[in-house]
Amino acid sequence: MKNSIKVNPLLIAGLVLLVNAFVAVLVAASFGMYELLGVVIGCLGAGIGLTVTGLIRQNKQREKNQRVLN
Repeated sequence: MKNSIKVNPLLIAGLVLLVNAFVAVLVAASFGMYELLGVVIGCLGAGIGLTVTGLIRQNKQREKNQRVLN
């Protein structure tokens, strides 16, 4: 059986939002556009939540697959 890495879509979305927050911080700091900090806070909140949820679901799926194989 071929082993392939399956990544939860929530995990990917969370990581993308975290990267977006980092880029927005760089832009805000570089150009003095501090009104972007609201966007940064929103991206961080959603990104952390989605990343944690994606990791939990991925681990649950991995445990479920291990029980089926054993």
